[in-house]
Amino acid sequence: MLKKITVAALAPATLLLASPNSLAASNAELEAQIRQMQAVIEQMQRQMQEKNALEQEFIKEQRVSTTSRQYQSGTGTQAGSVKASDQQVSIKLGGFANLVTAYDGGNGMNNPDSFIVSQIPIKKGDGKYYISDGQTYTGSGDQFHIGANQSRFSVEALTPSPFGTLKMFLEGDFHGGGNSFRLRHAYGQTGAWTLGQTWSTFDNLSANPATVDWQGAPGVLALRQPLIRYNHSFAEHWDASLALEDNSYASELDDISNDDDVAESINFDRPDLHLMLKNSGDWGNIQGNYVYTSFKGKPAFGTTANYKSKRIDGYGAKLSGVINITQHTALQLSAAYVDGASHYIADLSGSGNTLAIDDDGNVDTVTAEAYSVAIAQQWNDHLRSTFAYSMVDVDNGGYYYDKNDAGYIPGVSLSRYTESAYYVANIFWDIDEHITTGFEYLYGEREDTDGYDGDSQRVHFMTQYNFN
Repeated sequence: MLKKITVAALAPATLLLASPNSLAASNAELEAQIRQMQAVIEQMQRQMQEKNALEQEFIKEQRVSTTSRQYQSGTGTQAGSVKASDQQVSIKLGGFANLVTAYDGGNGMNNPDSFIVSQIPIKKGDGKYYISDGQTYTGSGDQFHIGANQSRFSVEALTPSPFGTLKMFLEGDFHGGGNSFRLRHAYGQTGAWTLGQTWSTFDNLSANPATVDWQGAPGVLALRQPLIRYNHSFAEHWDASLALEDNSYASELDDISNDDDVAESINFDRPDLHLMLKNSGDWGNIQGNYVYTSFKGKPAFGTTANYKSKRIDGYGAKLSGVINITQHTALQLSAAYVDGASHYIADLSGSGNTLAIDDDGNVDTVTAEAYSVAIAQQWNDHLRSTFAYSMVDVDNGGYYYDKNDAGYIPGVSLSRYTESAYYVANIFWDIDEHITTGFEYLYGEREDTDGYDGDSQRVHFMTQYNFN
């Protein structure tokens, strides 16, 4: 710049003293010097731009690879996410740390995490407490438990694909044996397709009462299993789904007669077939479900003629939904009926209430019905509550379950769980977007086919630290 100014100042004198030839030469030299200076400036500008670009790339790499606080900067395509270095994958971490305390007053439960009404201890005529067929329980009484195994961790990723945005979701908790890590969700989703393990098509989570209790209301469903699902949205507020899902109740078949060889061989040769139709709007939603389940097995009971392998079919139907009574009050409803598909009712899943032996020694499917009604109340921006009632009724009467080494014993019936009721009231305090506490009272009743019954109650307190 100094050279430019000096040349400009001397230019008038040069014009007066110089000859025409020398003046032309001076102008040419001046233009050459100006061009040289412009080239130097442009080179410096390019170097500064390259330096800035490298610094920005370094900052982006640090956001992806360092602390969770840097993840919250929101550089990805979804809130609270970051992009990978190739700028194609948006990654978001989620989950919560959850501490739950439970106190059982009087008739203590066998499960400290879940208030499973079908396992309420019942005192029978021999003075012993039973939680299931032939299984005694000596822990009845006041009990206290505290644990954090309901804590969760998740990873969600979004990336472009030839079929639209591809979503991948992984989630686990510590509810496995010995507080070990357990898979909850692992699926991919693009367009109308979902493939992997996630909530069953039979679920309608919006109709399920919110509880601190891990099990939740016994008459609803919150089941995760591997599936292939196609969902189609049509008209303005309608959705329909068709799905094939794993029929994940193999473990139930061996528990039917309290014996390990009830089923000599079972061939799960068909997935469960699901159909779903749902209508949603500002008023709430209503959802209808149907499921068909089937397997082929050779029972290890019955007469010689009944030892042949046969196909056993079952089904389930459910109607559920939410009605928004006011802006802050909602009614949650669910009604289900199953025949040979007990794993689609929460209180019966894994309980061995899928098959039974009738009075002729033949295999028969067990029917059950379940209902749930709840009020969800939002008191203000920070306080919310749930008040719910749920019940399950299982048709276990008239079935025979005992057998000796020779096979089926006619005329001997084993008492089984047949009916339950569940009551819950709670309040949650969302202190801020990351911290929630909750207090809950539970009461349950259970009845067996022999007429004996029992009840239990539990108080919960929860603190949750959410980092979604």
